Amino acid sequence: MNEYKIFSQALDISYPWIISNINLKETDQKVKELHIHVQLKTLKKNTTSQNFPLTKRQDNFLGYTCYVHYSITDNSRN
Repeated sequence: MNEYKIFSQALDISYPWIISNINLKETDQKVKELHIHVQLKTLKKNTTSQNFPLTKRQDNFLGYTCYVHYSITDNSRN
């Protein structure tokens, strides 16, 4: 099982939402951060994106301060 599937299950993320990227960072203050990037694959041409991008702070995840970054990918232009 890959890490994207594990994080999807842990955060209860399912299609049309997908995890597009996972980053582990350590800040200058030695704070460990986990950044999870989640995208909505739009299915309709008129889907609004006015509330995106959005970042939410989650509870700590395995000792890391966790941030989930949500965005929308507009597939109607392809």
